[in-house]
Amino acid sequence: TAIQVMIKCLKSEHRVLKKEAAWVLSNIAAGSVEHKQLIYSSEAVPLLLHLLSAAPFDIRKEVAYILGNLCVAPTKGDEKPSLILEHLVTLVEKGCLPGFIDLVRSADIEAARLGLQFIEL
Repeated sequence: TAIQVMIKCLKSEHRVLKKEAAWVLSNIAAGSVEHKQLIYSSEAVPLLLHLLSAAPFDIRKEVAYILGNLCVAPTKGDEKPSLILEHLVTLVEKGCLPGFIDLVRSADIEAARLGLQFIEL
């Protein structure tokens, strides 16, 4: 599947390839609940959690988008986003908060906003 290919790219030592794969996964994770579930139930989650804490900043930022997108169901119009609680609880239990807190502390405004948005979930 495309997700398996992106996971393989995330394991690459090629930084640009890793960042682009994370970008693709963040777009997939922004889609339907079914798309979110495909990523959530794959081997991607442990890898993403590792990258959130250990990868270069630009990759960590993309990974934050993926993880955040996995936890929020799509909405119609101006509806308030609803949480996918199972995803959120699992990610927090597996230790994602320190990575998001690091983003909040960064000088990058967009990354800080991402970190805060996740923590507010």
